[in-house]
Amino acid sequence: MPLEYPVTRRPRSIRSRLHLTLCVAFLVVFSALCLQFVSERSALDSLLDQRTAAAARRLDQSVELASRPLQTFAADYTYWTEFVEFVDAPSPDWAQINLLPPIETYHADAIWVHRTDGTVVFAHDVTGPSRAPSAVVSPGEIAESLNGDRTPHYFLRTGRGPMLIAAATIHQDGDPDHRTEPHGYFVVGRYLTAAALREVGQLSDAQVTVTDSAGAGSPRFGEITVSIPLPGRNGAPVAWLSARTAAPELVAARDASDRALLLHVALIGGVLLVLAAVIRVWITEPLGALARGLRTADSAGLEDLEQQEHEFGDLARIIRGYAERRELERELEARRRIELELRQEKALADRSSESKSHFLASMSHEIRTPMNGILALLELVRDTAKLEPEHREHLQVAHRSAERLLELINDILDLSKIESGRVEASIESFDLRLLIEEVAAPVRVQLESRDIQLHIRIDEALPSALVSEPTWLRQILTNLVGNAAKFTARGEISIAAIRATMETKRGVLDAVVLRVRDTGVGIPTGRLESVFEPFTQADRTTAQRYGGTGLGLAICRELVQRLDGAIRVESTVDEGSCFEVVLPLRPHDSDRAAA
Repeated sequence: MPLEYPVTRRPRSIRSRLHLTLCVAFLVVFSALCLQFVSERSALDSLLDQRTAAAARRLDQSVELASRPLQTFAADYTYWTEFVEFVDAPSPDWAQINLLPPIETYHADAIWVHRTDGTVVFAHDVTGPSRAPSAVVSPGEIAESLNGDRTPHYFLRTGRGPMLIAAATIHQDGDPDHRTEPHGYFVVGRYLTAAALREVGQLSDAQVTVTDSAGAGSPRFGEITVSIPLPGRNGAPVAWLSARTAAPELVAARDASDRALLLHVALIGGVLLVLAAVIRVWITEPLGALARGLRTADSAGLEDLEQQEHEFGDLARIIRGYAERRELERELEARRRIELELRQEKALADRSSESKSHFLASMSHEIRTPMNGILALLELVRDTAKLEPEHREHLQVAHRSAERLLELINDILDLSKIESGRVEASIESFDLRLLIEEVAAPVRVQLESRDIQLHIRIDEALPSALVSEPTWLRQILTNLVGNAAKFTARGEISIAAIRATMETKRGVLDAVVLRVRDTGVGIPTGRLESVFEPFTQADRTTAQRYGGTGLGLAICRELVQRLDGAIRVESTVDEGSCFEVVLPLRPHDSDRAAA
């Protein structure tokens, strides 16, 4: 029977005090949030007041801008000698020509011309002659309104609503400042129609209406409503101009503040509940579980304790860690066995591939001999037998098929011999210029019949004799030039040999660059890296249209790598390709001694 040890229980007052501390912290944080909320609301109200004041200033400025055309009309037409003569001797024709056309230009609706004695010389209203009053104001009022202001503007109440008035005294030429005695008065008016209100609304970026009294403010939060008086001649309001504009950003800010407060309150309440649960889970229950485990010497009851991030959990995890370590060691051992089996399978596959390559390499002579015999017999029958044209065509098809089959067999066998290491380099001296001419000679005849030019350029800096594997170089150039001839239907093919340098592990060495460029069909950019893989061509239709096995470039890459060189390609579809082979330059001893 396990030993039982007495355990001193924690007083409940400690847990109660912790809960009380949490409640006080909650109240403090909640009070701070409320203060922040009140501050944000105060800032929003201040911002609303600023926006309202700005809207009022903008509306007043818009009215001022709307009145400027009338002021300009009144000012620009009142220092004109002909106008003075018109006041003294009115002429309807002169008014028709000189006063009516500018009305539309300056957005006016009515004009009046007074003599200084108050007589109305001319009056016109665009809405109809019957609507034009004989005089909008008396000459004395005009003179009083003009006192100290050359072109004042104010509003007048009419049957069609408020009218914007601009007036000026009439003077002779040369008196734009109206310093001489006036000969009369020119009054211009514009009704505050829907079109005029739209113009003011566009200038103030708001919806503008005319009311008989000042507005009551914003009907709801986030909508700014301002009213400004339309002053009469004596300064008393004739009507009020109200503008209403939306402020969605204020509504969004208020809603965000409300959501933030609710979120913080919910978060604090959740944290309080979580902390209350944590006190129970992290302190009370772990102590009890650990005590029970120690009393009973049984670790099975500590599983829940392992999930806790405190000293009790550390102790439980230490116990559990030993078991997990043993399990991990077993898993590692199983992985090592799997890796060993995979290595064995890979080695078996490598040996199988090597056996296949050795078999193909050793069977090269046995496979080529029958094919050469078939070709020889077909050529013999074609050249000696008297055949019908149809039979001769069938024989030609069989001969071409046998040649393609022999080409495929040669490529497969060559690649297999290279991969199996059955080919050995025969390093000797040779003339690079002569080798390039030998490769180009049979191709040149074929290209001339297709009207394709073949250019050869040999760098004069290259030595006359090089030391390398001429057989491999001939095969590399033959494959590259053959591909260029195969995929080029027009244009030209160039073969170039250039002296250059290449970086190797031994440093920077002299090198020779063999470049074969054509103007053929080109290779898509996404296929440039894969063209050197065996049995790979530019696209699916290439083999169907041009033939080939897709082994020529793979053989070139293997041979170039065995010569410690590199091969690369650049190509553009429908413009051509350029293959470059970079090989270490090893000049002949005679050229080295001459140098």
